[in-house]
Amino acid sequence: MVALAVAAVLAVAAPGCRTIAVAASIQAAVDEAQPCDWVLVPPGLYEESVVVSTPTVHLRGTNRNTVVVEGGVDVEADGVSVENLTVRGGPVRWGAVRAWKGSYLTVYATDPAAPRGLSAEAGAEGAWDHVYAGGFAEAGIVCDACRATLAHALVERNAVGVSATGRLAVRDSLVRLNGFGVRFTVTGSAIRTSRVEQNDRIGIELDATTGAVAANNVVLANRTFGIVGHEGTADPFAQLVGNRIVRNVVRGSRYDLALEGGLHGTMSSAGNCVAGNLVRTKLPANLTPWRCGSGSTPNPDPAASDTIFTLVQRLLAAAHPMKLQPAPRPQPTLPNPCSGVPASGLCTRH
Repeated sequence: MVALAVAAVLAVAAPGCRTIAVAASIQAAVDEAQPCDWVLVPPGLYEESVVVSTPTVHLRGTNRNTVVVEGGVDVEADGVSVENLTVRGGPVRWGAVRAWKGSYLTVYATDPAAPRGLSAEAGAEGAWDHVYAGGFAEAGIVCDACRATLAHALVERNAVGVSATGRLAVRDSLVRLNGFGVRFTVTGSAIRTSRVEQNDRIGIELDATTGAVAANNVVLANRTFGIVGHEGTADPFAQLVGNRIVRNVVRGSRYDLALEGGLHGTMSSAGNCVAGNLVRTKLPANLTPWRCGSGSTPNPDPAASDTIFTLVQRLLAAAHPMKLQPAPRPQPTLPNPCSGVPASGLCTRH
């Protein structure tokens, strides 16, 4: 539903829309833009932070790797797209806005204390695709109580790769070399057909989630847990309910697949199921009671839960030192940056 809403708003340039070519300042061009206008940015280094407060403005670079914004981009209006450029230092942030899109974006930290790369705030609804986020001290990509999709992403060398407290659907992405790979908290997010590998602590973490899905992923060489589901680690200890972990290949972790719940609080971690996963190390060692299709499922046994809960608390409490990361390699640029853009000096029509 989110993807359809974004596509309806952003599909093509409507009659009467203009293209504004950036001359010296992106912000000046954005301030000039009216709803449905396109701001087209030629290659160069732009030392400024940009705020977009006019709805349905489309900010697009002509080359993802050579259009570089030294600062950040902040979106405060519905229907805004930001595409095909690099933001050095970050962040690119969408406020509580709808029908937004971020695509063919590279965002990386130039300060090891920089907190976030790409973020969507509470109430935001939109989509990211073909994005890169690296080197951030909080998380590379953050969905704070938002509704969004994330596809074809490369997320690396952050304290947390992808963090979601909203409904985030991740697919066809690579999350690697972070402290934590993917962290879903509280609500029903999903990760499918992705690779999550070589993260220092946990590959995929379902932290007191309800209705989350981890399906058809390859999860390799994550140090402590490959995939772990657990109840909340602080009072009132929200439980793990109705989650599905199916058809994943998980290898190379201390515990490839682990389930914990019901150890604390007065509620029960119920309705979680696993099926068709290729794993070697499990906790509990026998996951048969949690197979999908078997009806109601119990809490994991207290001994296994205590081991998992203690380990998770330790991993969450430990500091994750960040160091300055190198600039990423050039990333795939938008194949035709003039697609859908009204004719201008930068985009002619024949």
